[in-house]
Amino acid sequence: MASAQRRRRTEIDLYGVIGYPIGHSLSPQIHQQAFTRQGKAALYIGLAVRPDQLAERLGSMWTEPWQGFNVTVPHKEAVLPLLAKVSAEAHRVGAVNAVVRRPEGWFGVNTDLAGFLSALPHRAEHALVLGAGGAAKAVIAGLDQEGTRISVSTRNGERLAALAGRQGVSPVPWAERHRLLPEVDLVVNATPLGQAPESATMPLDHLDGLSASATVYDLVYRPTPTRLLQEAAEAGCETVSGVEMLAAQAALSWQLWFGEMGPREEFLAHLHRILAEEAGGEPERL
Repeated sequence: MASAQRRRRTEIDLYGVIGYPIGHSLSPQIHQQAFTRQGKAALYIGLAVRPDQLAERLGSMWTEPWQGFNVTVPHKEAVLPLLAKVSAEAHRVGAVNAVVRRPEGWFGVNTDLAGFLSALPHRAEHALVLGAGGAAKAVIAGLDQEGTRISVSTRNGERLAALAGRQGVSPVPWAERHRLLPEVDLVVNATPLGQAPESATMPLDHLDGLSASATVYDLVYRPTPTRLLQEAAEAGCETVSGVEMLAAQAALSWQLWFGEMGPREEFLAHLHRILAEEAGGEPERL
């Protein structure tokens, strides 16, 4: 027992993010820099885990010095039944994006909801949410909490049908999503459309009819701004980038793992530096 404890003290704690694919994620860069700056003996890495590998990988991580990890597409919903316990909020949302080691097993929470709301500039009366995956579920739960009327459109017919029975949510066929634009004061993209390397794509074919007083919130953060946000800004709309949400999520993950809120402003500044360098420009001054 003593030798096992000595080995445990010499190990570097592992943290990371699991998803598939995972190369687009900036979480390893921002967390590792913060670990180094704060002198934490920890390593944060990105793990590409195929859907058919998820259960096996979580089992192997339990036997290794993993202390916590984030969860991204496509595992936010599939990971729930593989965890020993999830928070009440994660259960309500139906998705997990942050996990910590507990004596009884992996414990999962959802920080997407709080991260999304923290960057929302003001309450919306009527929102159009594009997408119905794990991130979209958190967005829907957050907007419902704010008392917003919610319309949801997704390319996945099965997911759209499942939303039909959800109180307070109006499902809209993907082909009909544009007809809602004149009626809403918030559009949220919770799909991967527009994400690098497919940066030329948009979840909407156009923004015709959308009021200049509306807000457009794109959860995609790479590139920044996305084509959707560029066109929304040109139309006079207020825009919100997924960068703000990612920084908030990162800070909340630290609260789960270390019992203290992470350095949100540091995360945000580092994200802006990385994205500005990728775009060949100067970092935004914060």
